[in-house]
Amino acid sequence: MRPIVSLNHQTDLMMAGFRSQILDRGDYLLVRTPQSPGFHWGNYLLWQRAPVAGDLERWRALFRQEFPDAGLVRHEAFTWDTFEPGEVAEFLGAGFQLHATVALSTQRVEMPPRTNLAVSVRPVVHEAEFEAAIEGQLETRDPAFDRDRYFDFCQRQMALYREMIAAGRGLWWGAFAGEELVGSLGVFHSQGLARYQVVTTHRQHQRQGICARLVYEAGRHYLEHLGVHTLVMAAEAGSDAARIYQSAGFCARETSYALSRF
Repeated sequence: MRPIVSLNHQTDLMMAGFRSQILDRGDYLLVRTPQSPGFHWGNYLLWQRAPVAGDLERWRALFRQEFPDAGLVRHEAFTWDTFEPGEVAEFLGAGFQLHATVALSTQRVEMPPRTNLAVSVRPVVHEAEFEAAIEGQLETRDPAFDRDRYFDFCQRQMALYREMIAAGRGLWWGAFAGEELVGSLGVFHSQGLARYQVVTTHRQHQRQGICARLVYEAGRHYLEHLGVHTLVMAAEAGSDAARIYQSAGFCARETSYALSRF
């Protein structure tokens, strides 16, 4: 497969490369995370081109071939390294969802106009703080996800993030009101690129400028102290999250597309 052009996919693979398997199959990349089979975007096919009419059965057959144990990997997920949705009608008719993700980036963060200066921001270091970060992810999850299964997923993901932190690849950042963790995010880096992960403000503290403060403070630290030249984050197209990131100096660079069926 030719070199990846999408900033979103480049940084996704940067994250996956720490513990996942990434195998080049010629016209697609296989991304596989055996230790987390329920991780939808840790087990997927990244195609070189967008789907065209007639791809549905071939793509699904290849996915089943690459992930033969349907009892563990109970989803199907495809994305592609171009910036158009392609011909997806067959997939939608088969129950797939089309996702549009905006990749935003900047080389200079700005203090957003609506920033919470009352909270303190620092790296998360204590066990109870990591547990509070997971609880925040649980309470803000998509209601479609079962709480117990999502809790297991969050625990596995945080274990991975903590391995990356121990390897010097990033930090988990928290916003604190007194001693209470009220928001958190991760930022991980490699070769001058840094990618934000799981930006969360706990439900009772939302719309108070906490997310903006986290995004700004973490980004400033990476640009000033860790040799990072470009910060990258991904958000659903048109979302409130994307607008918050833009207020901190991020600009939308591209829109990438994906198909999933759970």
